[in-house]
Amino acid sequence: MILDSPFLNHISVKEFPFLRSIKRETIDVFKLCDSPVEEYIDSAGVLADAKKAIKNRQYIDLVYDNATNETLAKVQPYKILYAKGNLYLVIKLADDSFNGGLRLLRVSFVKKIVILRSTFQKDPQIVNFLDNIQTLFTSYGASDYEVVVLALPSIAKYFRNKKHLKSQQILSDDSDGLKLSYKINNPMEIIPLVKTWLPDLIILSPEHIKKKMADITRVYQERIDKFS
Repeated sequence: MILDSPFLNHISVKEFPFLRSIKRETIDVFKLCDSPVEEYIDSAGVLADAKKAIKNRQYIDLVYDNATNETLAKVQPYKILYAKGNLYLVIKLADDSFNGGLRLLRVSFVKKIVILRSTFQKDPQIVNFLDNIQTLFTSYGASDYEVVVLALPSIAKYFRNKKHLKSQQILSDDSDGLKLSYKINNPMEIIPLVKTWLPDLIILSPEHIKKKMADITRVYQERIDKFS
């Protein structure tokens, strides 16, 4: 739970305004239950350096702990994103065409940041993208398309009263269930949601998303058969 996490030691109330509304006495009344927050120890001062560079719009060099211990030079830091219990540093690479050069790095895997003197101007398109990002899988610069799903009556009420993705729109509501529309640009924006509500959330269109979900369930069944 975020309220009990060492994560709070690295932020201020000014940075997360919603914390102002959480009063100490409500601990006896409310319990926030969400994805487990990763244990984060900022021994190298990475988060503090990232925050400073973002505020001052300064380029950074960094070392990222992945399979190759990647060194990234002169990158633009845009935001620190909190999602699914993890912190992500959003950066823009100048020489990477994949996803428009935009990458999300787990802050806990960033081993070192060096703040450079040179500064940059933020790209308004990237700023707008981050303001409207739907999931961690939303692709930068990709075109949206519609996915239509049917929530059967057994789960319809959970979608009628809550948007599970920002783009959720109700198309119809009848005895067959709740027909919903989502705008996505990456299949992984919708696939995890459908997995969560199987078998009562059904993809109606488009065909390539229906096929992808069918392939996932087929492979899963094959693995059950293999290891049972």
